[in-house]
Amino acid sequence: MTLKPVLFFLLLFISYAAVAQHPDLTERIDSLIQKQRPRALNGIVMIAREGKPIYSAVHGVSDVAQQKALQARDQFIIGSLSKQITAVLLLQEVDQGRLSLQDTLNTYLPDLKATWADSVTIHHLLNHSSGIVSLDKPLAFIPGSQFTYSPLIGYELLASVLEKTSGETYADLAEQLFAHCGMENTTVPLLYDKRSQAHQNLVHSYTEEEEGVLVQEKYALQDIAFATPSGAIIATAQDLTRWNACLHQGKLLKEASYQAMTTASVVRAGHRWGDLGYGYGLQINEQNGSIEYSHSGALVGFIATSLYYPADNLSVIVLENVAPNFEDMSRAFFFHDQIRSIVQAELVVNRHE
Repeated sequence: MTLKPVLFFLLLFISYAAVAQHPDLTERIDSLIQKQRPRALNGIVMIAREGKPIYSAVHGVSDVAQQKALQARDQFIIGSLSKQITAVLLLQEVDQGRLSLQDTLNTYLPDLKATWADSVTIHHLLNHSSGIVSLDKPLAFIPGSQFTYSPLIGYELLASVLEKTSGETYADLAEQLFAHCGMENTTVPLLYDKRSQAHQNLVHSYTEEEEGVLVQEKYALQDIAFATPSGAIIATAQDLTRWNACLHQGKLLKEASYQAMTTASVVRAGHRWGDLGYGYGLQINEQNGSIEYSHSGALVGFIATSLYYPADNLSVIVLENVAPNFEDMSRAFFFHDQIRSIVQAELVVNRHE
């Protein structure tokens, strides 16, 4: 037998062995994603240890009308998972000495006429403690005194600061970052149509108007480009696994910046998972001696969740191209939350073996 076949069968054996080490996790998630109540899953699940998948599942369709099955290579808009990518770009500016987290907005955006431009800092924007309501309204509270999630405006302002300090566009900086992490199928709306055919795998997206009734979202990517820094980056599950590995294994930030990003500086109270710490574009939770970095996202018919457990070097990605009714968040994120619970239980068992 030649070397290449031997290598192939060795890699195949290793792949099967990796999954076989987690039979309970595999069986439980396989059973979960077959459920039709309280709703059906339409998306991709990927779990990886040390950057190598130990579980993956693709369930549902990318095009309802054509009944086209989802593929592992399909791209999704990742919603607020985009924020941690923007946060890293800002922190890289800090590492380059071009930016300080304690500088106020007017330091970099002198044309911003808002009365609060001289009191809101980069730090306040990164951890959603700025109190900004809109550009033409007073602050809702003293900056730094509490947490109020800013879906769009906070990270849009950060992107403006980033472009000012770097002298490059957000899109170009993001593309350089993706290339550094080997995220070959990740891009931003403004550049999507300019990429090769290998990057044209963005799935259709759907909104649930009534339980079980799906309506396709129809929009031009250019229409949501303004939301890129806060929620409109396009990626695959595999690339987000690469992102977690790149970020959390020290390949992007100096240690001080990474610690600032992953240290809770405010509390996100009232989340469906309970009160969570919040750093820069990341939720931070410690339970049963295990730290979890997480975030969810939702935008124009897409929902997403990313989890990372540093002690186990374990990454969990769930992407869907159906956005259920958000009046019931527990139902909307049912599969994401259940997968999280299964993974956490598996981690607890592994630590006691």
